[in-house]
Amino acid sequence: MTSQILTKPLYSVSEAAQLIGIGKTRFYQELAEGKIAAKKLGRRTLITADAIQNYIASLPAL
Repeated sequence: MTSQILTKPLYSVSEAAQLIGIGKTRFYQELAEGKIAAKKLGRRTLITADAIQNYIASLPAL
């Protein structure tokens, strides 16, 4: 993911989960725990490119 450039300002849950490399169920768990920020547009849940990058940066290093 770090080598991939995020080209869109907003991503769907499916797209964001795929970019991060986790499933949608785990993604929704991370949302519920406040680890990933999201925006709502009507019924759609959208994730900003910044939120994806912030989430990845917050992950612990090995």
